[in-house]
Formats: sequence, structure tokens, C-alpha cells
Amino acid sequence: MTTDIDFDTGTTFNFYQVTGRGRAVIMRGRFMPYRPIKFGIKQRTSNKWLPGAEESTQTVIGPELDDTSINGFWKDLFVRDGSGAPSLELNGEAVESVADAVKLFEDIVREGQTLEVSFNQYTRRGLMTEFEPTWHNRHDCEWTAKFEWSSTGVPLGIYIAEPPSVRDQVSDMYVAFNDLLDKYDSTDFAFTPSILDRINEVMAGIDDAMLLLENATTAIVDIARTPAAIARNVISACKFIVTRAAALRELVESVPAVYLVEGGGVTADDFTPSRTLEAEVYAREIVRLTNELRREAAVTQQQYVSALNEDVVRVYYARAGEDLRAVAERFLGSPTEWRTLMEFNQLSSTALEANQAVLIPQTSHT
Repeated sequence: MTTDIDFDTGTTFNFYQVTGRGRAVIMRGRFMPYRPIKFGIKQRTSNKWLPGAEESTQTVIGPELDDTSINGFWKDLFVRDGSGAPSLELNGEAVESVADAVKLFEDIVREGQTLEVSFNQYTRRGLMTEFEPTWHNRHDCEWTAKFEWSSTGVPLGIYIAEPPSVRDQVSDMYVAFNDLLDKYDSTDFAFTPSILDRINEVMAGIDDAMLLLENATTAIVDIARTPAAIARNVISACKFIVTRAAALRELVESVPAVYLVEGGGVTADDFTPSRTLEAEVYAREIVRLTNELRREAAVTQQQYVSALNEDVVRVYYARAGEDLRAVAERFLGSPTEWRTLMEFNQLSSTALEANQAVLIPQTSHT
């Protein structure tokens, strides 16, 4: 069965990179593909004729989606419509020239990342396998693109079921963070000013991430299910909390107890052996609570990653001195696969911080 789609005025053709850089593209107006667009589907079956039988035994194997080809004609004259709205958007920003539009589509083919394409009630997930531009002059370009589909995907903006116990895990994260704040604030110990400034900077970053998490989970409570955009916010917040919690732990562990001094001008020289021991116990408790916060954030992140993207095999936390090449060799079989990890994690560099979370995608090696 094949459905031909015509475009109504104001309709857009959208696609989003499910993996890689996560780029969102919106086509409208004169930058829309020509009509009609065909979305075909057929059922795969197997027929077996038994001797003497008047009817075959028919087995349903499953649906198969036909490839889709689109084409159009872009002109610099029409990069914006009559109202001034952009005819092609990338992540909410206008693409201002045909040359930039062609480069964008060529990059998408070259990167080979999974796309989710949406038009009207139709959604498909797969790859843009071909893009062929035919230039008439430097401002006008005729083009053809081909998609090979793997599934009907999930319509853009649709809600995905919240993974089991996620709300409980988020709640546990709040408890862990509040326990850490209580311990940090309810003592007569204080760090020396230089150490205190560094700790406060890390704590402020964690607090910002917790605020992002609170906003996301408030939306979850309101709708009882999790939009993909909210899930990505939760993952981003959890990744930051994991990294900053590890940094806080390492910072506190690096500070000798004699640098935990009492307020009111008391110096390290005034510490008695018993007071030093109390300072050491306090520091260990800060480390324990920080580790608990990190664990809760990591568990929540993993659950949301699993719910949002089945292509993720695991979340790996980089060791000191590791970069994407080392992680690629460890999990993907070759250090040359670093670009796969960079695009999948939307990173701009191969450098990694200690304990930085790296999403490991599903590949033939994993």
C-alpha cells in the first residue's frame, strides 16, 4: 500500500537526529519537497503449499516500509517567505543560503545518524542515504534525497512511558542532595577561604542542575508521562550532577583535615587531636553523601537513557587521563571510532574529564 501526500499551505516537513548531534530541521514554504510524497508499507509473508491442499499456509513475518525519495528546488531568493519567516530552520535558527542548506543535507548523509522524519500524521525513522544536488547557478539548486526506513518511529513530541521507579529515583536524588546540604551547613567546621570558594562553585553548579531537574520532573507530574524533550533535560541534568558530585568528592578528599578550621578566626594550629579526628569524620561524611548523590543521579540517567534511546548500550564514566579515543578502543574495538562517540554524545572535543559520562551506542562491536 502506498500513500501519496500533498502539502497544504503552512505545512512543514520536519526531521530530527535521534543520534549524533541531535539537530532539528524544519522545511517550509518554497524549501518544502515537491508533492506528492510517497510513504509505502507492505506486509512480508511466507506461503507454504502442502501436498493436496487447496489453500496455502500463510505466515505473517512483519511489515516492511518502502524507501522514500523527495526532491525540490531551492533558491536564495526564497530563503525567507513573504512574512520574513525562514524557509529552512536548523535548531530554531534560520539557514540563510542555499549553499548552507546543501552542506547541511550532505553532512547528514555523511554522518549516517538515525533520523526521525515527521509530516502530518506520518512519522518514519531511518537514514538519509542519498542527497544529490544539481546546481543551476551559485544561487539555485535542484536536489533529490532518499530515505531508507527502519520503523514508523515515534512522532515528534509524543510522550514515552516513564520507566519504572524513575520518580522514586528522582525523589531519592532530592533526599541525597538535601542530606548533603544539611551536613554541609550544620557544622561548626568551615573550609579555608580558597577551598571554600572552589567548593561553593561546585555546589552552585549542582544546585543549578537540581533546579533543571525539578522543572523537568514538575512537568512529568503534570502529564504523568515523559515527553522526549523532558527526558533529555533530565539526562543532561543527571550527567552534570554526576560529574560535579565526583569533582566535589575529589576536592574534599584532597583537603587534609587541618584545612577544616572553625569559624571565628581559629587556625589549624589550634586543632587538638580530638578536634582533628572530628574534622576527618566530617570530611568522610561529606564524601559519603556526595557518593550517594552521584549514585542516584547515575541510576536515574541510565533509566532515562534506556527509555529514550534503545541504541544506548551503557553509560561509561571516563577515568582520569582517558579521552574519546581510549573509550572508543575499549568499547567499539578501535580508537578510530572516536568520531562515532563524539557525534553520539554531541561533544565538540575528544578530551574528557575524570568521571565524565559517555553514552556508548549500539554497534556491531557492542
